[in-house]
Amino acid sequence: MHLSIKETKGSKKSLFLDEECFCKCYGGDLRRLSLSSEMDVSKEEFEELERHMFELFFPRAKKRGLALLAEKSYTTTMMRSKLTQDGYPPRVIRCVIDFLEECHYLDDALFGEDYAFAKLSTISERALRVKMRQKGFTKETIAHSIERAKKRFQEEAEATTCFSDKGYADGSLPSLEQTAILNHLRKKNIQPESLTREQKQKVIASLFRKGFPLAAILAVLQESAEVDLFSEEF
Repeated sequence: MHLSIKETKGSKKSLFLDEECFCKCYGGDLRRLSLSSEMDVSKEEFEELERHMFELFFPRAKKRGLALLAEKSYTTTMMRSKLTQDGYPPRVIRCVIDFLEECHYLDDALFGEDYAFAKLSTISERALRVKMRQKGFTKETIAHSIERAKKRFQEEAEATTCFSDKGYADGSLPSLEQTAILNHLRKKNIQPESLTREQKQKVIASLFRKGFPLAAILAVLQESAEVDLFSEEF
């Protein structure tokens, strides 16, 4: 097994194992680990090196993980990516993530539900699924999170008596999809009742492209189903 040290941007140097980056170290770390620029080690020697690395880097990586979570929530995938970018060795990263999950500081299911609940009232479900995939949530977690978020929305809507100003003329309350559309329109300063026929058609087409269900769009805009989403004017 061949170890080599290469200069990188910043104050850390990259330690390569057989031409693949294994971790990043400060100069003081390299001295403490007795690593030179080029050296060959046996499997046993490398296992001993890993043990010393763990003792050196684990407390540092754990502190880093907790500091990141103090600023915002992370998925397991996001945390692994962040610690990898910081240059911690694979074994250290695995153990830090295990620690954070055991303490429920990292909880994809809970984070996913809270994230879905916060976003579903502002964007379409299709757009939410894309965002959650980008954050590293699994397919199963996304499906479960959205289902739980919808249930929470329904429960809170039924338990709240302050929705009268958000309802329709007949006293009914908007659905989750309709609420998201209403919030999107408010954010854009769009008042459906003041739109011309042509403007309304363009808004409908825009909302449809963002993934909102057509039935919900038409309900919010109080429009009939006779709308051509594929008209050349769009």
